[in-house]
Amino acid sequence: MSTSSNTPFFKHLQILQASTTTIKTSIVEAWKKVNDGKKCAFLAHVGTNLNSIHRCAVSKCANLLNQGLHLDKFVQQQTTVQIGRNRLRLKATIDSVKYLTLHNCALRGRDERSTSSNRGNCIDLIEFLGSYNPDVHEVVLHNAPQNASYHSELAEKLAIDNDDDNGEEEEEEEKEEVVTGKGKNQIRNLKRAGDTRWGSHLASISSLMDLFSATCLVLKDIINDPDTTAAAYGIGAVVVVVVAREGEDYGGAVVAGGGAMEALRASSLSSYQFITIPHRLPRPQFEKPMLNFPVNHRPNSHFLPIHNSKVESKLFTATSPAVSTEFVDPPEQELEIQDSAEEKFDWFAQWYPIMPVCDLDKRVPHAKKVMGLDVVVWWDRNENAWKVFDDMCPHRLAPLSEGRIDQWGRLQCVYHGWCFNGSGDCKFIPQAPPEGPPVHTLKNACAAVYPSVVQNDIVWFWPNSDPQHKDILTKQKPPYMPELDDPSYTKSMGNREIPYGYEVLIENLMDPAHVPYAHYGIMQVPRPKNSVKADREGGRPLEISIKKSDLNGFIARQEAAYSRFIAPCVFSAFTSLGADQSNGSGTSASQAATKEEPSPVSQRRFVLIFICVPVSPGNSRLIWVFPRNFGVWIDRIVPRWMFHVGQNLLLDSDLYLLHLEERKIVDIGPSNWQNACFVPTKSDALVVGFRRWLKKYAGGQVDWGAKFSGALPPSPPREQLLDRYWSHVVNCSSCSVAYKGLNALEVVLQVIAFASIGIVAAVKQEILSSAARNTVVAVAVLCFVGSRWLSHFVYKNFHYHDYNHAHR
Repeated sequence: MSTSSNTPFFKHLQILQASTTTIKTSIVEAWKKVNDGKKCAFLAHVGTNLNSIHRCAVSKCANLLNQGLHLDKFVQQQTTVQIGRNRLRLKATIDSVKYLTLHNCALRGRDERSTSSNRGNCIDLIEFLGSYNPDVHEVVLHNAPQNASYHSELAEKLAIDNDDDNGEEEEEEEKEEVVTGKGKNQIRNLKRAGDTRWGSHLASISSLMDLFSATCLVLKDIINDPDTTAAAYGIGAVVVVVVAREGEDYGGAVVAGGGAMEALRASSLSSYQFITIPHRLPRPQFEKPMLNFPVNHRPNSHFLPIHNSKVESKLFTATSPAVSTEFVDPPEQELEIQDSAEEKFDWFAQWYPIMPVCDLDKRVPHAKKVMGLDVVVWWDRNENAWKVFDDMCPHRLAPLSEGRIDQWGRLQCVYHGWCFNGSGDCKFIPQAPPEGPPVHTLKNACAAVYPSVVQNDIVWFWPNSDPQHKDILTKQKPPYMPELDDPSYTKSMGNREIPYGYEVLIENLMDPAHVPYAHYGIMQVPRPKNSVKADREGGRPLEISIKKSDLNGFIARQEAAYSRFIAPCVFSAFTSLGADQSNGSGTSASQAATKEEPSPVSQRRFVLIFICVPVSPGNSRLIWVFPRNFGVWIDRIVPRWMFHVGQNLLLDSDLYLLHLEERKIVDIGPSNWQNACFVPTKSDALVVGFRRWLKKYAGGQVDWGAKFSGALPPSPPREQLLDRYWSHVVNCSSCSVAYKGLNALEVVLQVIAFASIGIVAAVKQEILSSAARNTVVAVAVLCFVGSRWLSHFVYKNFHYHDYNHAHR
């Protein structure tokens, strides 16, 4: 074969060689440019400036890849309590500004620093409100975060220094304006408070102070004159505060009522004297009450609860050095007070029960939900105490309730093995190198811990993990039920998850009139002697009345019994069974005449205690216990699960209708309950009392904070609603043991039945007599029938038991 250089193949090869040579030459030339010292193209692109485009891009890329430094890892998420404090601070500011604007008062003073006596009306009004409301005091001014303290010390100092430089000029200008009657400083020319200087306000207040003594004499004569009483004039009482500081360039007026002015003279800002006076001017109508702040009185507070004293006006005296914080005696005629004066129930400042101790296994952590909060309850054997944590590992937010308790008694997250002690401190991170920094000691590695305590054999917790509530038990304790700690009483407890809300649960337990009908054939209702049955079920009129109601609950009387609601969870009814029952009352004649609660003597006493726990909208938890001081031996013989069988049947008999009823209440709106429901008889007094308490102090429903909107979850099928296994059996130590034991017995009976049949079939007739063969067959049949009956019993009492009212 000839190989000519003119063939197409060789031409193509020559072109390829030439191209390769050109590319090599280009690469060499480019490399010379790159490796050209200071003129290097790469170095020119990187740049010598730290803020060059390349360096900024590299820095941003590194920051983007470093997820540990992302903003969401450092931004502190606010708790429900912090959000509430922020809202209260904003409300105090808005109401103060609205009020001062309404009365044409200047907002700012000349020097707003905390050491100044001339800070301005707005700050003084906020400080004044905080002095009578500890909740407001804790969130405003110097107690507020730095960016919410209403002023800057440095900016204020610079402004004052700058103002002092021009002080002489302005002083001459003010003198000229006062003498000539021209300029902004003339009171007669004032249109808006913002158009005036401070000197004008000082002059106007000073002119009023000159007439102070004479005005006070006239006002005192009017008050003391019996012919010119406030009632005769049809005049309401208001409170107006005028504060003056002698010897300083300061004056101001704060109107805390409306319609008229009252004067107050004090030698210092810390000595006040409040005077209540009548007036003739019409009171202005506000769309909303001004200065409407919730007041949560602490235990041992010197202030009397507002809701216990309905008064037309409230009079305080605070003169130095003696200070009186008592309300004046209210008039005989009670008047309705405004909603703004009522205390508001704080749902997240209460103790909540989680579970009875008898139903908690110390070997494992338990997941529970209360007030929308997911918590984990576990036994810390190092401190011999039950602990309540937020059910969320700080590492990757995995639920700690799915973890375990390790060999050192620590709560271990099962996802990555992080371990926490009873104080929430992270004690071990397996992924952290031993020679590296102790990252497990950082605050961000700690689990959130809720204050908790065991009282009356029930685990209670405080739904706020803020460290400031660590010692809340020394200030406020859970409700105490003495019968549960009395060894002469029985105290067999039970619990169940309820598929309807807290409000419906607690009002149903307060309603004795529904028992003969909703629980017909299950529960016998005692009847007074000589009473006539109006129908088959035996319903009758009930005399129930609310005796006392306040923020903390109410007390009611029902014929032979008393009942008490301790907000928000505990409802109890108690009675003595050894008294005369001839008149349908369990109290003696003297007790009925005096309307006093029967004293705990050596009578047979029976108490119904229901503890209702709000879990989430449409879900609640019921803990019940019925202590009594007679028949105690019964509880020692009969196992607890047998009591629960009957008690669960009671709950099931009205569970479905209450689940549907709750949805109808939500449709009409909880605030419209009293308008939609017709409750004309005294038998509904407890239910009406609870709904009134809920509307008056809690806005008509549970405050879930930012967790839920209040909407109910979808309604599941009837079988799922009435399921007992997941709502009770798995959460009850006694029923779970009985469930496992009965299932094992069922299997044993089936094995015996089939084994017996096998023996009869396998053994020859000569070996077994006819009588023995018949006996074995009878045993097999009985065991099989017993296993079938036991299977039905377990399903009906531990899984699902329907209740048809129409067939009762």
